[in-house]
Amino acid sequence: MATLIETKTGHMFLTNLSLAEVKTAMELDQPIDIWWYASYGQRYSEKLLISRDEVAWIRTESEDQ
Repeated sequence: MATLIETKTGHMFLTNLSLAEVKTAMELDQPIDIWWYASYGQRYSEKLLISRDEVAWIRTESEDQ
């Protein structure tokens, strides 16, 4: 199940981590394995160190049901 992280600047990133794992990684200042797609369809992936203060919201696929 993918988890979507949206920052306050509007950037959206996907991760395979659960919501609890994402929150734990942010609290411990650990990088998160994320990926995103460019407008032309190219997939990019990297590790991202993101602060909870930068996050607008986090959404999981289970919330879509």
